[in-house]
Amino acid sequence: MIDLIRQGRPNDAPPRLVLNQVGVPGRPEIPAKDFGAALGVHPSLVIPFEPKVFGAAANNGQMILDAGGKSKAGEAFQTLAQIVSRRELPLIAGPKGKAGKGESKSMFSGLFKKKS
Repeated sequence: MIDLIRQGRPNDAPPRLVLNQVGVPGRPEIPAKDFGAALGVHPSLVIPFEPKVFGAAANNGQMILDAGGKSKAGEAFQTLAQIVSRRELPLIAGPKGKAGKGESKSMFSGLFKKKS
C-alpha cells in the first residue's frame, strides 16, 4: 500500500505510518522500529493501548481528547492532529472562540469574519 501511495502521489509528502493499540498485554508484537524498517517508513506516531480511556470515550460518546486529554493516547491524538494539519501549536480555542495565549486560530477563521 505504501508503494502504491508513493507511486500514485509522487509530488506529495511521503506517507506517514501511525501505529495504534501498541502494547496490548498478552499479544505478541513486532517492535515499532522493526515494523517501520520492513515498510521503509519510520513510524510518525505510536498510539498506546489504553483500554480505560478508549472504553470511557466509547461509552460516553466522546472523543479521546475529551475523555482523557492528559493520557498518553490523548496526547498522541493531539500530536497526530498537529502533524496532519502541519501546525505546531494546539488548536484549542479559549473563551468565546478566541485563541488563547500560546494557541493558534484556525486557518479558516478569516473566511468567517463579518465584512463591514
